[in-house]
Amino acid sequence: MLLWYRDVLLYKAIADPNRLYFTDRLREIMRESGLYTYEQLSAFIDKIEHTKDLLHANISSDLALSLLMHRIAAAGQ
Repeated sequence: MLLWYRDVLLYKAIADPNRLYFTDRLREIMRESGLYTYEQLSAFIDKIEHTKDLLHANISSDLALSLLMHRIAAAGQ
């Protein structure tokens, strides 16, 4: 997920498909880059990084991922 939102943010910033990790998903990346603001995309990335920290702290993976999905959904609105 981190790489996905990195690609969306990068495409939004420079619109260079050659710099993307998911080059085969360009259409979806282009669409999502238009749906979200820089602030929302940055918040998604921050929430994913926070979830990685929770997982390293031995929090239940189900709980951590459920919380992540809830936080991303809330940040996307």
